[in-house]
Formats: sequence, C-alpha cells, structure tokens
Amino acid sequence: MASVSVEQQIDAAPEDVFRAFSDFENAAQFITGIVRIEMLTTGAVRVGTRWRETRIMFKKEATEEIWLTEFEPPRQYVAEAESNGAHYRSAFRFVPNDGGTRVTMDFEATPVSLFARLTSFLMAPMMLKSVVKVMEQDMIDLKTAIEKKPGAAGTADSANTLF
Repeated sequence: MASVSVEQQIDAAPEDVFRAFSDFENAAQFITGIVRIEMLTTGAVRVGTRWRETRIMFKKEATEEIWLTEFEPPRQYVAEAESNGAHYRSAFRFVPNDGGTRVTMDFEATPVSLFARLTSFLMAPMMLKSVVKVMEQDMIDLKTAIEKKPGAAGTADSANTLF
C-alpha cells in the first residue's frame, strides 16, 4: 500500500470549507484539474453518493467512478474508487485552526490485482509524486475560490454564493 498526505490552511469556517470541498457536482468549476463531473446519484450528498470524475492524468483523460463511504459534516469525509487493479481511498479532515480551517487529505492506493501488485513497487514512486501534485493543486484551487469571496473567513453563510 502506498500513501501520502497533504495539508492546506484555509481562511474560512470549517462549515464553509467542508461545503466547498464536498460540492462534487460543481467541482469542475473550481478545480482546474477536473474536466467534468457526472453525478450518478441524486439528492443530498451522503454516504453512498457516487459520481464519475474525468481528469487529465499523464496527458490523457482518465475517468473514475468515486463514492462516499463516510460523510460527517463539517468534520470529515472519505471517498473511494477502484481502477486499474487498485483500490483508492481519500480521507479529508477539516479542523478549526487559527480562525480558519486546516484541511488534511490522506490518500492511499492498495493494489488488488496481481498485475497491480507486481508493478506497484516500480511505479509507486512516480505515481505518488504525480498524485501529490494533483492533490496540492486541487487544494490550492479550492482555497483560492473560498478565500476570494468577500467575508470568506468567519460565518457559515459566506460560502452560499460560491458553493
């Protein structure tokens, strides 16, 4: 299993940050690495919510089906996916910090197929480096979108116009 973590401080209340990070339907409007999102479930976001996310990875479009396995607003959520013989788990935590929110994302990739297990030790360092860059850019994109609004830090109502 390969794992990495990234963190970002965002100058807004945890409720606002959580709302922005879990607005999967509109994520492509704010995250530059996402080409498109197709929601596969309807209604409020909850455990079991599924979507198809298309990104450019290694200069090609890659589409993954992702689902929520944990959802505890405004504290945390976990999204999982399976692709190319591996199981992926992304855990997001939102902690009040210095008048804003400290966001931590822990990413784990576990090879499940024989081919993935055999190639993982060769490919893991390169793949993880790319994954970290993507994770960091996603957080920067969301931080920028959240903080550029007037009154972003402070009240839970400040994110209503953006997310």
